[in-house]
Amino acid sequence: NRSTCLPARVAHYVSHSGAVVDYPCGSGLVAEKEAMTRCDECPHGADCNADGVSALAVPTAGYFRLPFTVETVVVSNATAGPPVELRRSLVSYAPDGVVSKCLVPPACDGW
Repeated sequence: NRSTCLPARVAHYVSHSGAVVDYPCGSGLVAEKEAMTRCDECPHGADCNADGVSALAVPTAGYFRLPFTVETVVVSNATAGPPVELRRSLVSYAPDGVVSKCLVPPACDGW
């Protein structure tokens, strides 16, 4: 029995502020972030039940998902010899289900 408020888990929502229980999103709905108070409709061109839990809007064939942020991480390594900088880019995807139709459909297999 919970007595404290917790944010809704991904693929779940809470019905009101202060709720102590979260509920799973139904078919055709998605909640890609924590602390959702409602589930969103699955965007056109996506399958929101591909993972079985409505946690992600996965593009279907002929569609792709737009990058949300591209972040460059710099790591310094000075274990032996002079410091070496390693750069790598991290891409995360829009949590709100931004899905677009591919201009060349055979080039987009979905995710």
